[in-house]
Amino acid sequence: MAKEKVNLTIDAEVVKQAKEQGINMSQFTEKMLRGYTAARKPEGDVYEAYSQLFELIVPLLKEFDCRVQVAERTYSTLIGDGRGNEIEIKKTNNIYIMTDGSLYLDDDDRYFENIREIHKEHFFEPKKILSNLIIALSKSKEARDKQLNEIFMAKNIIEAMSKRLVKKYSIAE
Repeated sequence: MAKEKVNLTIDAEVVKQAKEQGINMSQFTEKMLRGYTAARKPEGDVYEAYSQLFELIVPLLKEFDCRVQVAERTYSTLIGDGRGNEIEIKKTNNIYIMTDGSLYLDDDDRYFENIREIHKEHFFEPKKILSNLIIALSKSKEARDKQLNEIFMAKNIIEAMSKRLVKKYSIAE
């Protein structure tokens, strides 16, 4: 299959993190575009379009065992100051797509059964979701690599201790 060079504009921090984690941006972009273009075109429904996008993202989330923020809900609440006055406080809830494809609202610790329970204006633009996805994947890979290094180090320590103990007790007998 013939390849074609293209120019993309991607947030510099995202590019830096992707490079640090060894993510091949060409392969990643090609896979995302392949999946996106293979998906059926939504029939004008924003929820259907986001559902299809999330279906493409979920396998990556499963592979890297992470979640990605796809929406944000900001609201105001009034609280009393103890003197009879009410103060307006703005709060933000983050909404994530999880490895099982569910949508999770962090502050309320609840899952949405239906994507339509989230107001469509709360969803990020696709390029923001893609940026969040790359960051989440790179952080997950970094954490996984760190965990593997720690396991390898623990394994080496245990092996060294075992050899020393075996040697000590075989000499003593």
